[in-house]
Amino acid sequence: SNHYFLPTGLLFHWFADAKDSHPFGGGVIRIENTTSAWFRTIYPADLTYFLEPKGTFLHVMESIGNPPPIYFNPGANRNLRLLQDAPHHFYRYTVPALEFKRLLNEAKKRDGNFVLTYSKLPGIRGDEVWRATATETMVTIEVWNGNVQTCHHHNDRSSWRSCNRDELPFVDYRESVPWILQRISLYHAYPITVDLSTETDDIPPSITCFGP
Repeated sequence: SNHYFLPTGLLFHWFADAKDSHPFGGGVIRIENTTSAWFRTIYPADLTYFLEPKGTFLHVMESIGNPPPIYFNPGANRNLRLLQDAPHHFYRYTVPALEFKRLLNEAKKRDGNFVLTYSKLPGIRGDEVWRATATETMVTIEVWNGNVQTCHHHNDRSSWRSCNRDELPFVDYRESVPWILQRISLYHAYPITVDLSTETDDIPPSITCFGP
């Protein structure tokens, strides 16, 4: 957490071993791919195109580095809904399980039908290499008519198998997260810009800077 007076991010560390149904349990989730327009649009929010004046800012960003930096601002996008349609390019991103529950609940209402693949990361803290590559288990779910119909996951030690009913995709957001947390908590998605097919040996250890 970056909040000195109310460091709520510490709660995820304190409840690292809690069950998925706990408000702060479930660990860190990396969104790998999805057909959900909501998951792709609301986060991680590449707002580079919205920088004004466009010509000046884009020229400055291109001069900073190659490839040019990308401006992400998930907070502004969620509050102002600057992106109305899912962008063509999808950047993977990580969120706490608490925020994942909110996203899944919203996507089931807005999209109805979609497929989502995510990974649960081992532990709850690490650098950018950890965020981009570490995987405790990978899960694929299919949502039909706003309900999770199929859920399978695997890891290095097992083949694909069905999820248990007490695992994250089946946890009811409204029942597992207290009303006050639903209203006052909001955890940003952290984008992953590295292309693992070409840059696995050159992942920067520091995070991509983005707006609040």
